[in-house]
Amino acid sequence: MGSERESQRSDIHGRFEEEIYRRLRDLVVAAGGIDLGLYKDRCVLRRIAVRQRACEAPDLRVYLRRVARDPIERAQLVKALTIHVSQFFRNPSTFRAIEHEALPCILSDKERTGARALRFWSVGCACGEGVLDWERIIAIVKAQCPRDIVFSVECGTPAQANKSLEHLNRLVA
Repeated sequence: MGSERESQRSDIHGRFEEEIYRRLRDLVVAAGGIDLGLYKDRCVLRRIAVRQRACEAPDLRVYLRRVARDPIERAQLVKALTIHVSQFFRNPSTFRAIEHEALPCILSDKERTGARALRFWSVGCACGEGVLDWERIIAIVKAQCPRDIVFSVECGTPAQANKSLEHLNRLVA
């Protein structure tokens, strides 16, 4: 009988935690447009737990109330849930495909058509670091096919965009 009661408590606790988690996800979508349904729950829960500890909230329910009423904490949670590390170009097989298949086709097409500018668009650099991934691509382009290079960055703030553009300008100088 005791274990049945514990199981019922566990189910109630689990549903309660799921409801709080769902409400936190709804707040994050409303605040930052991030659909946490695309993330792994364990990763999201770890990041929420970090913010919960930082706020010294004793449990998830208290933390939910804090996030609901405090726009600064809401913004901090959104920031904590945003993936900050770009692995796209750091993945060796991905980079080899870009370097040996995609880039040669692009450069060949530019040469064939006589087009001068090569355009790079760095999207979603929330803090401006995403442009660091372009360093190897730009080095290859400069070595194989010197031409005008045009950059476009999409970042969270004008300051972050400026940071990205400053870095990119150093790469092509």
